Order: sequence, then C-alpha cells, then structure tokens
Amino acid sequence: MIVSYRPSWRGIVAQVAKPMAVSLAFSVVVDILYVRGYRGGLFSIPALSISMFGAALTIFLGFRTNSAYGRWWEARILWGALVNQSRSWTRQVISYPSETGDATESSGKFGHEMVHWQIAYVHALRHHLRQEPFSEETKLLLDRVSGRDLLAQVNVPSAILHRMGLRLREAASDGLLTDFQLVTLNQVLTEITNVQGGCERIRNTPFPRQYDYYPALFIQIYSILLPLAIIEEFGPYTPVVTLLIAFALLVIDRIGRNLEDPFSSIVYGTPLTAISRTIEIDLRQRLGETALPKPVMPVDGILE
Repeated sequence: MIVSYRPSWRGIVAQVAKPMAVSLAFSVVVDILYVRGYRGGLFSIPALSISMFGAALTIFLGFRTNSAYGRWWEARILWGALVNQSRSWTRQVISYPSETGDATESSGKFGHEMVHWQIAYVHALRHHLRQEPFSEETKLLLDRVSGRDLLAQVNVPSAILHRMGLRLREAASDGLLTDFQLVTLNQVLTEITNVQGGCERIRNTPFPRQYDYYPALFIQIYSILLPLAIIEEFGPYTPVVTLLIAFALLVIDRIGRNLEDPFSSIVYGTPLTAISRTIEIDLRQRLGETALPKPVMPVDGILE
C-alpha cells in the first residue's frame, strides 16, 4: 500500500504512457493538418457534443473507481475485524480459568499453544490470499504448534481453524474448558471463519470485465474526437490540451484498476504483511514474550 504523501510521477506516467502517446500523436496530426489549411468536415464536430460525452464518461469512471475502492475498503475492514478477533481469542484462551481440578499449568500451556496457532493462522491467511508460497517464517510458526503437515492442504488457513476447533474439543474433554467457554471460543472461530470467507469472496470474484474494457475504449474514442472539436479554439495548443485531459481521464481509470484487487498487489493492495506482523507482536506480548519481531516499516513509500 502506498503511504507516501508525495506521488511517484514517474510511476504514474509509466502506467498511462502508451494510451497518452496515441492521443498525443493523433492530436499532433490534427494540428498539422489544420495549420496547413485543411478545413474538412471532421473539424466541425460541435464542442457541446464532446462536452456531453466527456461528462458521461467522467460519471462512468467515477462510478467504476468508487466500486473498486469499495472492494479495497471492504478488504481493509475485514482485516481490521481479524485484528480484533485475534485479540479477543488471545484474551479468552489465556484468561479462562479451569473450573475442574488443579490444572493451572496445563491451562497455561493450552493458552500459549492456542495463541501461537492464531499467529500461524494469520500469516497463513496472508499467503493464501496473495496466492504466494509460504515463507520459512510461517513454516516455523506451524512447526511450533506441530502443524507442518497442514501445508499439504489446499486451503491451509481453513485447515488450521479446523485443527484449532479439534484442540478446543480436546481441552474441554480434559477439563480445561467449561461448556460455556467452549461455546464462546467456538463463536470466535466462527467469526474468524467469516472474515476469511469475506476475503476469499473478494479474491475469487473478479471485477466485472466490462468495467475494464469499456472505460478504456471510451477514453480512446474521446481522446480522438477531442482535438477535432477544439482545434479551432485552441489552434497549435490543441495537443497540449488534449494531453492534459487524456492524462486526467487515464489516471482516474488507472486508480480504479489498481484498487480492484486488494490482495494480489503489494503496492496498491491491503498491507497484509504489516497487519499480520502487528497481530503477531500484539499477541506475543500478551504471552509475556520479549523477543519480538520488528514491525514492518514502509520501503520507498510502500507498506507491504
């Protein structure tokens, strides 16, 4: 995710360079023809009609960008909910006392184990959503809870939640949890499952392809018609005006394209690595650990 307040103009221009070059080249051709005295019917396109076309195109682009931002923001809300559920899970598995016999030591080990399961789950979900190989760090987290075998599963985060549910049932059978505590903790697992389901829905449901194809097509049509409509008013400055307007429309279109998939892009997507590390640090501090990993910091204005 971009966190720098200063935009990278080089990166912005690189993303829209090709369509801008086409628009500029055509406007230059129109300008040359006009300067050399060509006054054919093509140069009599009413400016009002182009203005109406541009207004409709702007509305379309705005709607598309808002829809893409909605997907990005929903992903961030879901991961914010995961942060809260992870904290609730940690508080409960650590603080719930055993009400059957003297099992303080076993209860403490159980709480630490379940917290480390949750830490491994958060990192596994990050890799799962980004569809990237599991890092050695995440594999070590799974080793810590004897869950390395789960890497063979198609949906590793879901398998981890299933294993956590089975461990809760074992703890209840051993007298470490009451029935009420078991139900409460299972409710937290259900909420975490809902968060994962929401993220997978966003990842597995592509943005409508019509929203990608038609805006690009309409921008190109508009960029071709624009110099024909304004050449008589702006004369030799037509290429400059066309370039500025085309640049604005292309940037708006590119913003929507960058936001439509909040998980696959590290530059424009949700900062899953930073959030995962924040959860890990927070949860391990609740266990009293002091050898904590460092928070993820932005690199060149990008928070991963």
